[in-house]
Amino acid sequence: MAWLYNGTVIKAGKSWVGSATDEEGTTIDVVHPKNWMIWSDEDKTSNGLVWQDDEDTSYDSTFYWAKDVPKSLEDTNNVDDDGNPMLDDDGNQTSRGAAPNPKNLGDAPRPKTVASNNTNW
Repeated sequence: MAWLYNGTVIKAGKSWVGSATDEEGTTIDVVHPKNWMIWSDEDKTSNGLVWQDDEDTSYDSTFYWAKDVPKSLEDTNNVDDDGNPMLDDDGNQTSRGAAPNPKNLGDAPRPKTVASNNTNW
């Protein structure tokens, strides 16, 4: 979220140079004060400032591959470029989707536990 002047971000607490037209129609440089943030939105826009919202790039990787690219909620079988099924080391067809495949979690590392009789505190 930022105020822009001619495409340049104007930083809070910093003065900036804008342009205005005097009574004779001549364009002149105007140095605006560093407290310009206290101006109303109407004053800011009348001095050439434009509000720009930040782009929302957040997404839940459980359900989206990227921003606005949803994963299928149904598992789909993986195939190669020729349409042949892609198999894992055990010969089972692999799939993808939002739901984790529990059979693929079998080789996941397990947390180490300390046996209660194996402490010396």
